[in-house]
Amino acid sequence: MPRRPSGMIHVVHIVPLADLFFCAQCLEDAPREDVPKLRSRLIGHRKKDQALRYRHSEKRRCSCRSQSVLAEEVEQDFSRLVNTLQVDHHAIQLMAELAVEAGFGSLADEDKANLEAQKE
Repeated sequence: MPRRPSGMIHVVHIVPLADLFFCAQCLEDAPREDVPKLRSRLIGHRKKDQALRYRHSEKRRCSCRSQSVLAEEVEQDFSRLVNTLQVDHHAIQLMAELAVEAGFGSLADEDKANLEAQKE
């Protein structure tokens, strides 16, 4: 059996929304200073024996008082927003057609039948 390399053992954490959100203060500062690079993404982070958090990237510091937020809170808010979305059934048909035209994969006959059933 091969030996493990010495050093720290890192535990992998799934952080599904990492790099999708920006710091609100940085978003406010960027247009004011006319420098889009000032926007700082929120990244996943976890310290030993602490809860998983989304935190301000260390690439840029801003005047925001809170540099991190519990991942559970962000993910619950995101889930709530997604679950409240209401899409017109006519729009579903159009989105599906556009996806097919864009080349996101071809639909199997069974998938086409399911899509047609959803249209009605």
